[in-house]
Amino acid sequence: EPAKEWTWSVGMYRLHGADRHAGGLRQGAEAIVGHVAREDRERVRTGLAPLDRAASARPDEIRLDYWVPSGTGTPRRIHLVGQLEPISGSGRSSWIGCAQDVTDFHLSARAQAALTAAEQALSGWRSFVPGTEQLLSGLAASLEAPTAVAWIRGANGRLEARTHWS
Repeated sequence: EPAKEWTWSVGMYRLHGADRHAGGLRQGAEAIVGHVAREDRERVRTGLAPLDRAASARPDEIRLDYWVPSGTGTPRRIHLVGQLEPISGSGRSSWIGCAQDVTDFHLSARAQAALTAAEQALSGWRSFVPGTEQLLSGLAASLEAPTAVAWIRGANGRLEARTHWS
């Protein structure tokens, strides 16, 4: 049975917006899950579950990307990668890995993908409905949105949904 004793570096506290002087760091996967954005928690909990169950080192690498709320209003995108490694002569294992703040890279990649989607839709534009559908699908995918709607101002002056994508 793993000890599930977690020790964080100063960087891990900083990345996850936790106060390292407050004490009370949760043990096991919940140490991280408690700092993750609500919409990512179950996926991160499932991804980290092998760490809490592991009786010995596993060669499987864990890779997770998730959002962490921040005091600035702009969440941080964290990339966590690593695996359990045996601790020589102890019969136990330890997590070896790292966590990186990839927020700027992620947002830049999203912006570039949105630009590319717009360029592709406009270069193949033939008429409003199919062109708008292609534009919406590309923009929604690049911005990680499950749906998209194009609105136009109707004859009565009100906005009307003209094209939907999901």
